[in-house]
Amino acid sequence: MGEEILPFLDPLMGRLLAALQNSSRILKETCMSAIGSMASAAEQAFIPYAERVLELMKNFMVLTNDEDLRSRARATELVGMVAMSVGKTRMEPILPPYIEAAISGFGLEYSELREYTHG
Repeated sequence: MGEEILPFLDPLMGRLLAALQNSSRILKETCMSAIGSMASAAEQAFIPYAERVLELMKNFMVLTNDEDLRSRARATELVGMVAMSVGKTRMEPILPPYIEAAISGFGLEYSELREYTHG
């Protein structure tokens, strides 16, 4: 599917990233799922978007209020999908804060967050 999605990657990512920053919590969670699907399908072609997506996920991965934990879980899942898509070499130097955030999520007693952290 990677090649088939390439013509749609830039316009979709532009809209998804905009919606991710300026929408309701439910729409943000949907955008995270869609971006994860894009990353998985595009693989290495997702590299130009990875840094921006990961930067946005930092804000979600530190949320601790009960009503925000689903968003945190989606962000954790998305970081893993981006990491798989762009590869270990590119991700290894920037992963430590995301790993710390993921590990700290285990103390929040939210099963969906644990599930997405385990991948």
